[in-house]
Amino acid sequence: LDKTGTITRGEPALTDMLPEPPFSEDELLRLAASAERGSEHPLGEAIVRAAQERGLSLSEPTGFNAVAGHGIEVTVDGHALLLGNAKLMRDRGVPFDGVEARAAELAERGKTPMFAAVDGRFAGVLAVADPVKPESKEAIADMRRMGLEVVMVTGDNRRTAEA
Repeated sequence: LDKTGTITRGEPALTDMLPEPPFSEDELLRLAASAERGSEHPLGEAIVRAAQERGLSLSEPTGFNAVAGHGIEVTVDGHALLLGNAKLMRDRGVPFDGVEARAAELAERGKTPMFAAVDGRFAGVLAVADPVKPESKEAIADMRRMGLEVVMVTGDNRRTAEA
């Protein structure tokens, strides 16, 4: 079985937010969604959708720069925003001590953690995942009872696939 869209819903969704004071969940989400507003990346679209569902007012980003394989840097409401992986934060000199363990726990559960920084200050983590369809477990069990060997094919990393 192909994982995405067969076992999972095929549409990533925001699952967790870990804002760092003084940022609230809504402010962290609003800034990240504003940054991702024009994104065609499924993770970015999930963040924008979550902000819209909360009724948050998004700003127009400027100076968008994709950092290949690591994230984005953009200006939102006059603030320099970084949104991406831990390497992006390290490369830009943003301290985020104590958060990597929590982000690793999210990743262990098949979620993709995205780190955010505003004006060089760590702002929090947002996690996105493609949720498993509720009926998938039962359907796979039915196939196994029929004597079928069921395997999953995915382009995701091993940790995400195992989760």
